[in-house]
Amino acid sequence: PETLESNTKLLAETIDPSFLCFYTKLKNLYCVSERGAKSSVISYKLNSENKLTLLNKVDAGTVSDPCHIAYSAQHVVTANYSSGNVFVYKRKADGSLSNIIQTLQHNGSSVHPTRQTKPHTHQVTFSPDKKYLLATDLGIDKIMIYKYNAKNTEQPFTLFSLFDVKAGSGPRHLSFDKSGKKLYLIHELDGTISALKFEKGNISLLDTNTVARTVNIQNGAADIHISPNGKYVYATNRGNINNISCFEIGKSGKLSFVEQISTEGEGPRNFVITSDG
Repeated sequence: PETLESNTKLLAETIDPSFLCFYTKLKNLYCVSERGAKSSVISYKLNSENKLTLLNKVDAGTVSDPCHIAYSAQHVVTANYSSGNVFVYKRKADGSLSNIIQTLQHNGSSVHPTRQTKPHTHQVTFSPDKKYLLATDLGIDKIMIYKYNAKNTEQPFTLFSLFDVKAGSGPRHLSFDKSGKKLYLIHELDGTISALKFEKGNISLLDTNTVARTVNIQNGAADIHISPNGKYVYATNRGNINNISCFEIGKSGKLSFVEQISTEGEGPRNFVITSDG
C-alpha cells in the first residue's frame, strides 16, 4: 500500500474463474468456472508455501453458468446465471466438494424485453449470523431468502421469504453492514442502490439512491462494498461510463452521494477494499 508496487504470482490455471471465495480458517479456495455446458466448481488448498493444490473439480450441470460463490463451514453454494438457480455442495473434511446435493430453482420473469425473460441468479450471500442465504435474481427482480439448517444433510435450505424490487431494475450484488441488520443492493439495469433493513429473515426498504448520476448513459452497475470502518458504500457502473461511486452512510442507514470517479479502465465487474480501508 505504501509504494503501490505489485508482485503477481500465478497460483492456478482454469478457464473463466469468474468468481471465487476463500475460507481463511482452513485455507480453502473455491471458484466457479463459468463455461456454459462445461461449467464446474473447483476446490483448492493453499499450502504452507502459498501454492494452490487442486482438491477436486465438480461438474455444474447443464448450461448453468455459475457466476458467484459463497461458503459456510459445511457447504458451498453457487449462483447460476443461465439456469436461474442455486446449487448446493457439501464441504468434505479435506475441503473438497461433493456433487450437487440440492438445487434451489427460481421461476418467473420481469419487464425487460431481453434481460428478464427468465430467472438469472446473480449472487449468493450468507447472512452474517449464517442463519439465512440470500440469492439476488436479476431476471425476476427478487431477492430470495432461504432458511439455512447446516445439520440437514439432504435439504439444508428452505425458502423463507422473498423481497420484490422495482420492476426492471435487475438486482445484482448486495453487501451487509457489520451489524447484519442493514444491507445495500446494487441494481444492474437501472443503476439504483437500495438501502434495506434485514430482520429475522425479512427485508424492508429504507431508501434508494443511484450510481447513474448523469443522463443518457448505458448502465451496467456491478459490484458493491462497504468500507471497513462502516462509514461508506462504494459501487461500480460499467456500460459506457466505467466509474465508481462513493456514498456516506447516515445513522438511519440512508445514503448520501459523496463523489464519483473513473475506474481508469473498462468493465469494473468486481473490486475489493483493502482491510485497512
